[in-house]
Amino acid sequence: MNSQVEGSPYVLFVDDEEMTRKTFERIASQEFPVLLAGNVAEAKDVLQRQGDQIGVLLTDQRMPGGLGVELLEYARDEHPTIVRMLTTAYSELEDVIAAVNRGEIIRYIEKPWSNIDALLIDLRVAMRFHLLESSNQELMSEKMSAKARGARIERIQVLAALAAARSDSRTALSALEALLRKLSELRNPLTSAEDISVSEMYSGPEDEANQAIAFAKRISIDLSEGKTGDLESMTGVAIKGDSSTDQISGAFGEFAGELILRGISVMGSADPSATEVSIALSEKGTELKFSRSNGCRNSFSRWVNLGSDHDSTEAMADLLRLYLLVYEAGADIDIDFNEEKALSQILISLSSQGEGTITKAQESDWLEDIFILFS
Repeated sequence: MNSQVEGSPYVLFVDDEEMTRKTFERIASQEFPVLLAGNVAEAKDVLQRQGDQIGVLLTDQRMPGGLGVELLEYARDEHPTIVRMLTTAYSELEDVIAAVNRGEIIRYIEKPWSNIDALLIDLRVAMRFHLLESSNQELMSEKMSAKARGARIERIQVLAALAAARSDSRTALSALEALLRKLSELRNPLTSAEDISVSEMYSGPEDEANQAIAFAKRISIDLSEGKTGDLESMTGVAIKGDSSTDQISGAFGEFAGELILRGISVMGSADPSATEVSIALSEKGTELKFSRSNGCRNSFSRWVNLGSDHDSTEAMADLLRLYLLVYEAGADIDIDFNEEKALSQILISLSSQGEGTITKAQESDWLEDIFILFS
């Protein structure tokens, strides 16, 4: 193999005849680095190892152990940016027509190669097409990534607007900042259009607007409204801890019922009993904990990295409302995620000294800082 063009993608040539392979290498290596394979199985191994480095695939049709069109179909599915061409005798023209119709090749080169210059021209055109297609894919990836970042920023702006509209906006914005800084830990900088579909990464302005409306509706409802009785009857969970119901009601007052219901909802199970809720008293104050051993709701990672959908929108609304309730009650909150980025624990702490969460003076550009974290 003679790599004449440094950094150029390879041309993979597949033919069962050794002399033909040598002839092709001598011709093509004047301009391109060449990889050779003697049958379909060998060629698939080469594609698996070096598919990302190959720009053009030229294969014979009739070979022991498999037809060239089988290889072309495999390359089309696994490495769609590789330009695929078929070389075969005129007597096998029906195979060529079938390959063209199935979209497996863009060019047919008849054997024997009587015009070497024409063969090189075909390879040049194919390689240029590959480079253009690769460039277009990179541009599309960058475009979709930019749109996804824009959609993420729009979602954060919706949260900020909802928090700022509350009566105690300063406390609400502090809660929002704490939540967003925590969620930024889920940010995956490697997410790209190459890893996921465009529809997953960017759902579009209309869908984002509809999700923003759904978010506002969800956060504005009171889950405890109309529910009466003790907390266990209201929430459907047995809260662990001595005199736990009285402790929660005494510690969190009017927020107790909604706090428990939002916490269970955030954990994301249709069965409330799947979430363990416990309370503990200490000299420092009251600790309320929601936990699940297997974690739950990867919706938060989706909301951060991909497009919003019904489940991730509802999960984020519940989580923001929980933060707002906790801060309004003068308490503090911390959330933990497992290795799969699923929520595993919520810990709410209320100081017995009544200090609660001190609303810090936010910098004027704190929201810009948040945008940077999520970009």
